[in-house]
Amino acid sequence: MDEVDHIIAEILTERKHSASKTSLLLETKKLREAWDALNAWILDRVIQRRGAAVPNFGKFTWQVLGGFTPADLDPRLAGKKAASKIPLRPVFMFAENFCRSHGLPWRRQNEADLVKCGDLDYSNLALRYSSHLTKDMVFAALRDVTRRVGEKIASGFALRVKMSVGSLVCEHGKCRFEFDAASLAPKAREPRTA
Repeated sequence: MDEVDHIIAEILTERKHSASKTSLLLETKKLREAWDALNAWILDRVIQRRGAAVPNFGKFTWQVLGGFTPADLDPRLAGKKAASKIPLRPVFMFAENFCRSHGLPWRRQNEADLVKCGDLDYSNLALRYSSHLTKDMVFAALRDVTRRVGEKIASGFALRVKMSVGSLVCEHGKCRFEFDAASLAPKAREPRTA
């Protein structure tokens, strides 16, 4: 069972006393579909060499290396072939408010060499990446899942949360994001639609 499935089960356990079996099944589907939609959006952004900012959780972006700047990635300013030769390193950073809420260490990082992140649009996520969810359903589901992830990290649990671009790994009170190189490779593919 995926760690996110365990997290969803914990969220539902808290809600069991006031919900019917049918509503718990619907809630499970909503939480899983919202998480999958978020992961599809992050993957689409990252393989296009753009950043993705998930409110109250973190940023998935690229660090531009080798004396280049993020502006050098703009295909309008340089040829596509030239932009594809710019060395990049994937970066994940927890959001400051996520760290503060869960008692995690946080320090400001220089973002001058990082690709700018696009903010998550819950309406877009609901319409483009899910089949039946509304903006409010996506917002509430992701808030609940990311909050539970933070609580597990804060309590010192060993945790491995698989995501579309890698895994968030927490052990002995330390967290890191292990990117999956195969998922980061640019592909000629269309963004996922519901």
